[in-house]
Amino acid sequence: MKIVYGGSFNPPTIAHYKIAEYLLERFPNDELVFLPVSNKYEKKDLLDFEHRYNMLLIYCEKLGKRVSVSDFEAKCEKYEGTIKTLEYFENPYFVIGADNLLSIKEWVKFPTVLKRGTFIIIPRSKIDVKEFITNDETLCQYKDRFIILDDFKEIPISASDYRMLKNGDLLDKDVEEYIKRFKLYL
Repeated sequence: MKIVYGGSFNPPTIAHYKIAEYLLERFPNDELVFLPVSNKYEKKDLLDFEHRYNMLLIYCEKLGKRVSVSDFEAKCEKYEGTIKTLEYFENPYFVIGADNLLSIKEWVKFPTVLKRGTFIIIPRSKIDVKEFITNDETLCQYKDRFIILDDFKEIPISASDYRMLKNGDLLDKDVEEYIKRFKLYL
């Protein structure tokens, strides 16, 4: 099975790395694919895809043979939502933070998107994921499509923290060196 870990990775932080490590340990027979969003994704201050892709390659080297980075979304003519990714990867496990679950009803092709993959939910922002799913009429119908990783200790780090503070402690040292070499996030 493929585990697709999507996101902007703007930049990839040590939290992204630790989540990847955890997923590889938790799912020892599965392949992990980082999937950075393309430049077509509408997000403020999104660094060019090529740099985000290259920084994720640094993580792949460290994490081993079961990890890769996909440029699928960068090859698409336009951003068409997670549904296209789930179709392309043929119903993978798809990793999202609990905070993204709160806005899943706004996703392209909701609720169809829930039928196309299984969602691995990473704890975030102290959100009670089980309660949120149970109390939502639509999500409750698809509760078997969610794997909630309650045993993963939440890491209170985000890429936006780095972009605001430029604190190298939030990054892998090799990613930090890449950012310095290319003078990114100035």
